[in-house]
Amino acid sequence: MLLSQLDPYKLDITATQGIRQTGEGIIDKKNHNIFYSCDRKHHMFGTSFMINKRIKHLVTDFKAKTPRICKICVTGLFFNYSLICVHALTEEKDDDEKDNFFEDLDQMYEECPKKRCKNNHWGS
Repeated sequence: MLLSQLDPYKLDITATQGIRQTGEGIIDKKNHNIFYSCDRKHHMFGTSFMINKRIKHLVTDFKAKTPRICKICVTGLFFNYSLICVHALTEEKDDDEKDNFFEDLDQMYEECPKKRCKNNHWGS
């Protein structure tokens, strides 16, 4: 599993797309917590942050916006960070679906505090 691959690299935060759980929440694993946002009924799409337990205490907020968009807030040494993970739409989706997706993404970005470092991780 992906989690076993993270430990040798000592990655504290990893953003992923296509986690394929249902709903939203937190999964507690041996060395990591997985904060995820997925479709409520179907095992499709899904975004997540895999947080190493040694820094879990630095997570101040997690918000699941849609199955394709989630955000986590982390306290840093000099700055606080808002990280947004996105499972982007493909080109063949209809224009209304694309418009809704980008409105949700813009809204999520604007909800981040102004004095916070913001980082977008775009998946496909």
